[in-house]
Amino acid sequence: MLWIDLLAIPADAPHVDAAYKFSNFILQPEAIAQVTNATRFANASRASLPWIKDELKKNPLIYPDPKTMSRRKPGCSREYRTGGQPHADLCTMARS
Repeated sequence: MLWIDLLAIPADAPHVDAAYKFSNFILQPEAIAQVTNATRFANASRASLPWIKDELKKNPLIYPDPKTMSRRKPGCSREYRTGGQPHADLCTMARS
């Protein structure tokens, strides 16, 4: 798996409107790029790349190069291991 970005609002959240506003804010390319720059973890928004530090974009451990990405294959879902249908592209790994 390369990464997962997930935001969820609990059913009993006391400030649902604020949660939606935060979600809309943090998913903006400039905002999520700041998260990447601070945490050194890639995010799933290609639109954020112009705001991500060059040193991070060039680090293949954070953003794998096209050659590495071309070697991805499904492989970590239970369905794949047991011969069933793998889950779309959520579960991919680079071949060794």
